[in-house]
Amino acid sequence: MISSWPCDYAWFGRSFDGIDKRFTKVLKDKAPDDYATLLEWFPLLEVDHVR
Repeated sequence: MISSWPCDYAWFGRSFDGIDKRFTKVLKDKAPDDYATLLEWFPLLEVDHVR
């Protein structure tokens, strides 16, 4: 049995598997540096938060 799970299980209840709002909203709140990196790679990422 795994003694310590990665943080994404605590945050999302599963592995990070996409750049939709289910995952990026949590990253924006809990890991802003990682979210900033995603914004560099996907500049229109915030559009999904608006829709």
